[in-house]
Amino acid sequence: MQSLFVTILPIPFSLSIVHKKFPSQTVQISERCLDQPRPLKLIYIGTGVSGIIGAIEFMKKVPNLELVIYEKTQKSAELDVPSHAYQLSFESYPRWSQFFAVAPEILEYWKTINNCMGARWSETSSRWLVQIRDLKTLTNFEDEADVLMIGEGVLNAWAWPEISGIRSFQGELLHSADWKDDFNSKDKSVAVIGSGSSGIQIVPDLLPSVKSMDHYVRGRTWIPTHHGGEDFERRMNGAGENFSYMGQEKDGWENDREAYLQYRRTLEQSMQSRFGITHRESPLQKDAKERFAVDMQKRLNKRPDVMEHILPDFPPLCKRLTPGPGYIEALMDPKVNVIPIAISHIDEKGVYTSDGVHHPVDAIVCATGFTTTPGARGFPIYGRGSFSNFFQSLGPNAFQGAGNLLIMIEYPDGGLHWENPLKLTFGNMGVIEPKIRAVQNFTNFCDEYFKRTVYSEECNSWYKATKGTVTALWPGSSLHAIKTLENVRREDFELQVYDAEKDLTDDVEGLTWYLNDIKIPKKGDEEEKVEENIKEPSECDSGV
Repeated sequence: MQSLFVTILPIPFSLSIVHKKFPSQTVQISERCLDQPRPLKLIYIGTGVSGIIGAIEFMKKVPNLELVIYEKTQKSAELDVPSHAYQLSFESYPRWSQFFAVAPEILEYWKTINNCMGARWSETSSRWLVQIRDLKTLTNFEDEADVLMIGEGVLNAWAWPEISGIRSFQGELLHSADWKDDFNSKDKSVAVIGSGSSGIQIVPDLLPSVKSMDHYVRGRTWIPTHHGGEDFERRMNGAGENFSYMGQEKDGWENDREAYLQYRRTLEQSMQSRFGITHRESPLQKDAKERFAVDMQKRLNKRPDVMEHILPDFPPLCKRLTPGPGYIEALMDPKVNVIPIAISHIDEKGVYTSDGVHHPVDAIVCATGFTTTPGARGFPIYGRGSFSNFFQSLGPNAFQGAGNLLIMIEYPDGGLHWENPLKLTFGNMGVIEPKIRAVQNFTNFCDEYFKRTVYSEECNSWYKATKGTVTALWPGSSLHAIKTLENVRREDFELQVYDAEKDLTDDVEGLTWYLNDIKIPKKGDEEEKVEENIKEPSECDSGV
């Protein structure tokens, strides 16, 4: 081992270097305590998982904060991740009924009624002006805040498919994202348009009650059974796509917290360990494609015509995987007519396909997904081109294609998002915004990274923009995202001091001291603070 010798030479030092003469200026000292947080108002749009986590963390971490949350309640569907992994780390629920839970049970765990109409940044006040519609009274009002956050989710803006004549249909017309709870499918002929994640879940759910079903399938998709990890495969032994937990098992977890946490860790480990499947030509990717293909061919052996239309030629995970319990079995049911032909138009009685055939039905279900293009959220946001005091949960390149999205929402929201408001309130900053160069660097990294992955392969996926650029996914695993975002890189942000015209003169930073008697700490408080921050020598030296 080589020795390192350091020689320290004395440097002539003059106080005049430090205490340099500056031009005389008048400095206005702020009449506020050094560690006194200024009042801060934050408007959060969205009451999904991100909004719930944000409300909890903001109120815990940011003092002197007024938090207002707006959004309408949305329906959910069936989970495509294990139920026990789809919950908060600090709010365990051991009584999930099934491995993949369904909508009512999900909503029971994730239990307002306002809708955001638009938001505009005010350069005069350095605040956000937000237009809100009360869905109870059907009246509009305006609110304003220092910080605006969006947590409405990636898949939130739904729209009817662009099919000629769709609004002329005289039967029942439904969309999977705006489901009618009073819809009765019993003994009806139903058309289901779309074979994405919504269609895959709706078809087997409606099948038992309908008289007949026309299922319009245009895209190919992987429908794996091996999507639940080792515990799922052990319990199912290759037979079936979902299972229910026994009451004895749920009781045991409820009474033994450590045993339940260990089960959750096992599921999480299983989900995180498969990230290599996202990389092109990796052993995991090759194995998955082979196993999925063999499995689908085996299950569709009685319907080779259907298999020909849905078995993909692109790799698994190019588009989102959906387990779809019962979907493939439903396609082989005599009541289901799989139609791979394009829809020409819709009239008052049914659907016309491009071959000229008319398919009369009583109801049409559009399982056609969401609009994910920029500006699709349904309300306009007008800033000044630099995202001033604007933050977003699951914004561009923030979703997860393999792993656990929920922990990505919880941990960055618990750190990155509340640290920025903390900087505004404690640092007496008025505006915080990302540097353009930092945004460009991240975007360039994403573009290069995804060239290595299956996400850049040719397939129809909402992960990608129209030109094939992957704009929805984080460039790495869930754990990679958590590690990256656990600390805010201040060097990537521009900061402007709050109330600059009053508290600052030219380029002099605002000065805050204990000047008001009310703000002076009580005697003894300073000593207590010092004692709290004293470390043992071993702690201080550990990082040297």
